[in-house]
Amino acid sequence: VQFCKGATQVCSDPLTAEEVASVKEVLQGKREYTAVAQPSCGSHTVAITLGDTTFALAMDKCPAVKNMETRKYIDITNAEQNILEEIFLSRGGYFPCS
Repeated sequence: VQFCKGATQVCSDPLTAEEVASVKEVLQGKREYTAVAQPSCGSHTVAITLGDTTFALAMDKCPAVKNMETRKYIDITNAEQNILEEIFLSRGGYFPCS
């Protein structure tokens, strides 16, 4: 499990066990959906990989995550978005980003 920034820059600092648990708690049981139109919030630049699945965070603080393997979206609460952002911020990232 790694926290990634950008298409080619991967943070080599794996998530802690506590961070992994937090990410799994945020995503667990959430329904994925196909967006009718491409959301304006963008993704791909900031992503968390769990096992074989990469989840891209919205770049503009929009409370949505994109499963990069299924190309579907997951709605999360603002509080859950803050949990994911804090992991990224602790590694020198910032929001909004592009």
